[in-house]
Amino acid sequence: LAPADPWAMVEPRDGGRFFRRCRRMVQRAFRTALIETLFAGLDVNGAGVLGCCSMYRLACKCGFAGDLRGWEDEYAALCEEFGLDADVGIDFEDFSWLVGQPDFKGYCTDDELRSLLLEDSGLLVR
Repeated sequence: LAPADPWAMVEPRDGGRFFRRCRRMVQRAFRTALIETLFAGLDVNGAGVLGCCSMYRLACKCGFAGDLRGWEDEYAALCEEFGLDADVGIDFEDFSWLVGQPDFKGYCTDDELRSLLLEDSGLLVR
């Protein structure tokens, strides 16, 4: 039987041990695992690609202050700048490459990736 609230299974009923365990795993993870986890969390519909809306969630966490309509233009420009197809979306390989590009506004160090995954108990990746 599934609970009425699917996230109820991850509530800290265990005194927060679950979240402390997750935090330790994230803190010890290698860059590839961090990027895989972030990508999987952003890919909410399981399509294997990140479209405009998925990337908007990341962009907001990386400092983008505009609304979704403004992001649509930014996303199209980003895809054009980096040779990505905005209509297809960004697959894991391209996403991994992109977050490693210092000239990309969403560039992330390993510590920044960890922070993204840990902040708000992982709400970004839900």
